[in-house]
Amino acid sequence: MPETLTITEMRSDPLIALLNRADGIDPGSFVKLLDEAAQKLNKYGGSGRVGPALWHRK
Repeated sequence: MPETLTITEMRSDPLIALLNRADGIDPGSFVKLLDEAAQKLNKYGGSGRVGPALWHRK
C-alpha cells in the first residue's frame, strides 16, 4: 500500500538526502524548494491547482 510522505518527512528522509547528495543537489536548495511547495499548497489548499502529491513511497 503506497504511503504519501509529508514535506517534513521529505526534509529528513535519509534516502532522499542520499539521492540528493549523489545528484549534487544542495541540501539548502532542496529545503527551499520544499518550503516553496508547502507555501503553494497552503495558498491553494484543495483547489487542485498545484497537482498531485509530491512523492509516494511504496
